[in-house]
Amino acid sequence: SDPESRVNIVRAGALEPLMLGSRGDDENVHAECAATIYNLSLNERNKLKISECEVLKDMINLSQSEHIETCKQACGSLANLAENERTHEKMVLANPTFAYLSVRARSHSNVTVRRQACRALSNLSTNKEMHEKLITDGAPMALVACTKSHDRLSQRFGAAGLVNLTTIAKNHPAVLEAEPVSPLVNLINKLSEDYEEQQKSVEDEGIEAGESRLDRKSVV
Repeated sequence: SDPESRVNIVRAGALEPLMLGSRGDDENVHAECAATIYNLSLNERNKLKISECEVLKDMINLSQSEHIETCKQACGSLANLAENERTHEKMVLANPTFAYLSVRARSHSNVTVRRQACRALSNLSTNKEMHEKLITDGAPMALVACTKSHDRLSQRFGAAGLVNLTTIAKNHPAVLEAEPVSPLVNLINKLSEDYEEQQKSVEDEGIEAGESRLDRKSVV
């Protein structure tokens, strides 16, 4: 679980057996392999090594699994890898489309799968060289769908991805086709309401604390 152990596990040659396990017939083994890659890919030094290995293709394949735990861990692994821009081109070489992530982020039944797929798209969107492919492969609609989610992290990743895509003017028409304005305005209003409620709660607690001190003083 510690960063140095993750590096040592990869150095010891763990990626090959994980690749083989990912290609077997046992869904439980698939889930364990994907979970292990997820943990190993948390380490920055491992991201490139994993992206240069055949196991990257296996994570892309497993991200399309009907087994929820497998799909969740594989999407999370891809999101972790995409935190490093140097892995993006390798992800394209492993699979020339990001549509599999867009579909998962937009319509999967499991909220964690949607969140992790959205996080992967958002991380990929930090790289302007990936924008055209992301737009072609349906990322704007997927990101907008995530801003409508009740899951706060999905909202955050969806909004961040849209921010990244709209840094280039030529992307604006394609992003606007996904109708992001209303969901983003709703999200802003909701965040504003939450902030006001939080501030009111802090003020109420301060008043209660002051009254409590006065009560104690009067008793004395």
